Amino acid sequence: MLPISLTFQGIYSYQNKTTIDFRSLTSAGMFGIFGAVGSGKSTILDAISLVLYDEIERLGTREIKNIINLRSDAMYIEFDFLAGKENNLYRFSYARKFNKKRELQTAEKQRYIWSEEENAWQPIKIDAKVLLNISYANFKRTIILPQGKFQDFLLLGGTERTDMMIELFNLEHYDIEGKLKPIKEENQIQFHSTQSQLQLLENVTEENIKKLNEELEDLFKEQKKTEKNLDIFKKEKENLDNLEKLANQIVIIQKDLTILENQKGKIIEQEKILNQYKLCKELFAHLFENNERVKKNISSLEIEHKQQIKSLEDNNQNIEKANILCINAEKEAKLKPEIQEKLEDIIKISAIAKAQNTLDAILPNIEKQEKEAEKNKIELDNLNQKINQIKEDIIHKEKEKPQDISTLYEIQKWFDRKSNLAAEVQKAHEDLSACENKISVIISQIKFKTVIPSNNNEIIDILEDNIDNEEQKLEVLQMNLQELILKQKLQEHAEKLIEGEPCPVCGATHHPAILFGEALEEDIKKNKQNIKEYSLNIKNWQELKAELQVFIKSKEGYEKNLQKRTDELNNYDEKFIWRKKGYQSEDRKEVEKQINTYKTIEDFVNEKRKEQQKFEKMTEKLNKEREILIQSLQNLILEKTAKISEIDTTAHTLKHLKNYKDFFHYNFEEKISAGKIKIEKLDKNLKDAQNTLQNLNNLKIKLQSDIENTLKNIENKQQELIKNQNEILEKMKKTSFEIQAEIEKILNNQIDIQKTEKEITYFYELLSAKNGSLSTVKAQMQGQNYDEIQHDELKTIFLNTNNVLEEIKKSYNLTEANIKKMQLDWNEKIILTNKFIKIEQRKEDIATIESLFRSKGFAKYVSTAYIENLCQVANKRFRIFTRQQLTLELEGKEDNKEFYVCDFLHEGRKRSVKTLSGGQTFQASLALALALAETVNAFQYSQQNFFFMDEGFGSLDDDSLATVFQTLQTLREENRIVGIISHVEKLKEEIPTFLKVEIDENGGSSVKMVHN
Repeated sequence: MLPISLTFQGIYSYQNKTTIDFRSLTSAGMFGIFGAVGSGKSTILDAISLVLYDEIERLGTREIKNIINLRSDAMYIEFDFLAGKENNLYRFSYARKFNKKRELQTAEKQRYIWSEEENAWQPIKIDAKVLLNISYANFKRTIILPQGKFQDFLLLGGTERTDMMIELFNLEHYDIEGKLKPIKEENQIQFHSTQSQLQLLENVTEENIKKLNEELEDLFKEQKKTEKNLDIFKKEKENLDNLEKLANQIVIIQKDLTILENQKGKIIEQEKILNQYKLCKELFAHLFENNERVKKNISSLEIEHKQQIKSLEDNNQNIEKANILCINAEKEAKLKPEIQEKLEDIIKISAIAKAQNTLDAILPNIEKQEKEAEKNKIELDNLNQKINQIKEDIIHKEKEKPQDISTLYEIQKWFDRKSNLAAEVQKAHEDLSACENKISVIISQIKFKTVIPSNNNEIIDILEDNIDNEEQKLEVLQMNLQELILKQKLQEHAEKLIEGEPCPVCGATHHPAILFGEALEEDIKKNKQNIKEYSLNIKNWQELKAELQVFIKSKEGYEKNLQKRTDELNNYDEKFIWRKKGYQSEDRKEVEKQINTYKTIEDFVNEKRKEQQKFEKMTEKLNKEREILIQSLQNLILEKTAKISEIDTTAHTLKHLKNYKDFFHYNFEEKISAGKIKIEKLDKNLKDAQNTLQNLNNLKIKLQSDIENTLKNIENKQQELIKNQNEILEKMKKTSFEIQAEIEKILNNQIDIQKTEKEITYFYELLSAKNGSLSTVKAQMQGQNYDEIQHDELKTIFLNTNNVLEEIKKSYNLTEANIKKMQLDWNEKIILTNKFIKIEQRKEDIATIESLFRSKGFAKYVSTAYIENLCQVANKRFRIFTRQQLTLELEGKEDNKEFYVCDFLHEGRKRSVKTLSGGQTFQASLALALALAETVNAFQYSQQNFFFMDEGFGSLDDDSLATVFQTLQTLREENRIVGIISHVEKLKEEIPTFLKVEIDENGGSSVKMVHN
């Protein structure tokens, strides 16, 4: 991974948006991020970790809300970087914010890849763990090393380090134990399944197949013979079946002819009635229908004539009433002008009353505001007098103040600094004394064989020798314990051996000399107790050594600090430069007295000025109120004049109601509304009366015309009725009918002519068809007679023969199917047999592989090889860092090896890495980190090698720091990039480009790029 740019806002102390362009930093090969403690340097790494893995080293996942800036409601991070074999450009973003209730909302995460074809960011779904092929825990150990985690890889336990290697280098594919288990289970299932299938096919043999083929051939011959006999019986049966069918048809036809002959007389009578109905229908039906229609029309017209006469009489009465209403409405309409003028007077009086009410309300307000204006003037005069008095007091006090206050403050700072220096010297004495006491306490816990050495470094060497001796004794005890445990296991195994049964270990069935030994439980218990005691002793010696080294280092610092503070205090009197102005380095009380006098006067003046500002604000407020008051008073007077003029002008225009004040008690809205309604009603009544009269006259004319037309229609219908009756009589003379009622009776039968004619025709056609069918069937029998007994006997013979044939066919098909199935089973048996042989062989192979790869054995072996190679690579730099004094080595069991240090200053003896000093631990960790980063990037085919280090350089002396930097600078030639985060100022001189992080109380943290 190679960072390109990082933008973030609202995280920790970063209140404002901050963008870091890593391209300017990484181009130099090595860059730094510097700033004071707590300025926000490590926040940059936290932002990268959070946007990639949604985790931060310093906080758990549930405490994310605590990283949001206290003055911000949201947090945003955007990170661009190169990654993967193709070196693609990716952008990851992370946003989190609070809602109105200050509850943290769900994080918004976006993932993009830059598309050269689209020239735009394309969204993708991928996690950093998949993209970078590394978990967060190992990301902290190989790419970004946060505070306190730099030496994690060095001090990891063997098992944890092995697991880390397995993940980093994808060694899981060497651990096939888990993958082998389902394969083994699947093979076992196939083994049992194939074995069961073969057992089911035990009876499938070539002899059985041959036997079935012989049975099939015999059945085929029997089937052909039976089919030949069945054909003969079938022909005879078909002839008798046909004769039976024809005989049955003759019986049915004869029955049908008998029924038809019985119906023939009824059909003839029906045919006679139909002819009479058709004659009457043709000559008289339409004439009778016309008579009936005309009679109904005449009756309807007579009823309508009576109704028209009644409507005309009612209309004449309504006309008389309408004339009276019209005359009355015309009289009332003549009073409209006078009513209109009185209504206008009431409207004007309403306006006068409204103006009078406004005038009555204005007069008290004018009087009230005149009094308020006078009171406002008095208050303003009093305030101006107070302001003038305060100004005189301030001028008088200003003359009493000391003039050279800046000099006094500088002298006071000099005195304060001198006091602080004295306190620092005292504190340095106390710190050094406390440190020496602590060293004495630690040394008192050590038992020396001779006199206690005066040199602390010699004491450290004695402690290291004690630790080495204890570790050697511990190693002997551990070896003894392993031998005891092995003997105990062999005894347990020997006790279980039975003569004649094979040994689980060697397979022998004869056991001539079985091992019997004493009880070893007590020796094992005692040995374990000794190991525990020696381990505790080693731990105590190591803790005493580490603690003593820390305090020895601290004592050196305290001694330097005491000397520095003492020299600074002794030289401080030379910085007193105010003697020419009459001040001495012993005059602190006089200086403070003058400063206090100045402050007292300044406080007095400030209080007076606050009081003056207060009165001036009150004056300003009163002046504004006075302006508003006077303006309001003027407006009221103008309004009063206008209302008086409005009342006089309107009163002179009244026509009828001159005494307008007598009407002030009126409800003017009701009076005006009633007047308008009355005028509208006069107009409406006259118009409605005139319209009603006109409509009634028009209706009268229409009714008279309708009566005349109705009488004419009645007369015409009566003439039509007479003419139609005469035509009926003329036609009766030409027929056999004598009276009109006889014709009406026939027509009332309502016969369906078409349907009846069809029924008669169908009867005669059916009778003819039945006679023809009888002749045809008799001709088909050709003089033969049907014998029912002979027919039944033949049916039985045919059925029995057919059943025999079906049984033969079933047997044949069943035998044929059995042959096919057995042939298929035989083929399957051959395949299964070959398959079973292969499965048995595979079972043996799986057992062999399983024994080789049990408990991640091979993956752990490869992981150990990686770690050993890593150790060799790291030692190239670690030897340089330590001037060829130390190297790293691995020791321990194959899958649980630990780091040790080979110390060439002490005859190449080995000791734990935990005994290294702080600077040596940093050097070893750096060498391993460089080797690990180099190996990981080579494994992942990364084009550029990059990693971050947060702190760690503070534990190095100047020479070690120079050596480390010389090594880091050589990485440029290897196309590797290192980022350093530290508060150590010296490092800035060694790094060409770095970021300077500063923090401000109001604006928060900010970042600035610096080029040396």
